[in-house]
Order: sequence, then C-alpha cells, then structure tokens
Amino acid sequence: MRTRTVRCFTSAVALVLFGTIARGTVFDPLSDRDLVGKADAIVVGTVVDSLSKTTASGAIVTESRLHLERVLKGGLSVSEIVTVTEYGGAAGGKIMFIVGGARYSAGERVLAFLGRNGGRGWHTTAMSLGRFVYGRNPRGTTILMRSTDGEADQRPRLAKEFERFIGDVIEGRDSSPAYFTAPLTASTTADHPARVDGFPASAYALNVGPGLVRVEYGETATIHYGLTGTVSGANSVSAATDAAYAWTSDPNSGISIDMAG
Repeated sequence: MRTRTVRCFTSAVALVLFGTIARGTVFDPLSDRDLVGKADAIVVGTVVDSLSKTTASGAIVTESRLHLERVLKGGLSVSEIVTVTEYGGAAGGKIMFIVGGARYSAGERVLAFLGRNGGRGWHTTAMSLGRFVYGRNPRGTTILMRSTDGEADQRPRLAKEFERFIGDVIEGRDSSPAYFTAPLTASTTADHPARVDGFPASAYALNVGPGLVRVEYGETATIHYGLTGTVSGANSVSAATDAAYAWTSDPNSGISIDMAG
C-alpha cells in the first residue's frame, strides 16, 4: 500500500507551500475485475465541464458533470447528467493537488467507475484507477487509457474487449482479461529499408541549463531552448512548434507543451 500525499500551494508564479503536508488516502491497487465489483455504477459519457470550489470546511473540491451515453452498471439513465465530485482543484487563489486523484477535462469521452457519496452524489471509484479516457492508437483502433501515477497497470486497453470483459464480470461469466493492446513493432522490408541518416543528437538537444528538468504529473515547467541545431529544417521555430504539437497530440505521451516567445 502507498500513502497518498496532499500538497496545497498558493497560486503565485513561484508556487509556495502554505500549509502542512497532510497524509491522505491509503488504498490497495485493484485489479480490473475487483474494480468492476467495487463500483456502484460504470458509465460511458462525455465531460460537460469541470469546476472547482471551496467547501464550508475550507477544502477544495472539483465537480465534473458527465453526460451519459451508455450505462454498463448501476441505476443511472442514458442522457442523464451526473456530477462526479473529487477532492482537489483550484479555487479562491489556492491549489489543492491530490496525488493519484481522478481529474476530468471538458470534452473528454470517458469510461468511469463510480461510487456513491452517501446518497449525495458520486465520486470515482479508487481515485484515478477508475477513470479511463477514450482515444485511438496508431492503428486507428479505439482504446482506453488511464493515468494512475504509477499505482496500477497503465497499459492501453482495447475498448470493445474491455467493455465486453466488464459485462462478463457483471453477469458472472468466466472471462479472461484479453484486452491489452499488443505493442507496436518496427519492421524493415525491401520496399521500406531502415533509415541510417536520422537526425543527430544535436537536433533534439534543449538548452535547459545545469541539471535535469523533472516534471511530476500535473506540474508545469518552463524550458528555454536555443535554435542551434545542425540539421537544416530542424533548427527553426516551426520545427520546434511541430515537435511540441506532436507530443501534445499523442494521447499516450501524457505531455502538454505550449510554445511562447
């Protein structure tokens, strides 16, 4: 088991710790089969919006509204809008970050495992373990992805096969978890020989100053770079912008890069 850490920061440019670090939720990572059994509802839907607020007790919570298109488990209805409440977010000039917490963004299509909040709404079962986002792999196949801060298996799942597995578990049918995507492999043929004139290391080098830049999930870092590469066409603003877009557009990268300056 791992102990979750809750960190609270002010919203100044240089984030300053204003409170003590509190020890938070402790839980064992669940298998997919256990996750199906633990959830009170399992739904497919699109995130309408996600808004943070401060509660009467001073805690920050984020309420995300999901417009349901399918209900795999639970007494919810298609086209219903349900509100999922999670601790953490930004409100009142403060940021509360829950390591491993489930975070939703407007426009995402998600498969969510939900638990009841004592009859007063919903939360994500087992935090980030219970939130999957739909996407496509390089083959064009629909997959489900989740980010669990290293707490559980983050391999992409084939959407149809994973949904079928969920249905089998709910109905009590014997089913093996045969839904993990096969890794993509590179191959060389006579028509498509291997390239031997790839970009040198200088084409990828960033001037980040002394040491390495380490960015945890959900954090932001500023990197200053110089256009001093040695490959024609690579050392240009447009090339850097294209590279940033490639990282941001890859659903498996977990990286979002904004270009400025």
